[in-house]
Amino acid sequence: MRRTLFNTLVWSVAAVIVTMSYGAATAQDYDIAILNGRVMDPETNFDGVRNVGIKGG
Repeated sequence: MRRTLFNTLVWSVAAVIVTMSYGAATAQDYDIAILNGRVMDPETNFDGVRNVGIKGG
């Protein structure tokens, strides 16, 4: 039981990492790019440093 749960967790984390790395590797076009900007979202209480791309605005 523990081994099955562990294997499921490992494969889930691996799938997330592969998905995230693929998304980061694809090029996208933006009008403005802000690198290492502070992002605050009061709805989710997120506050962190992220890269932000703005398109059509």
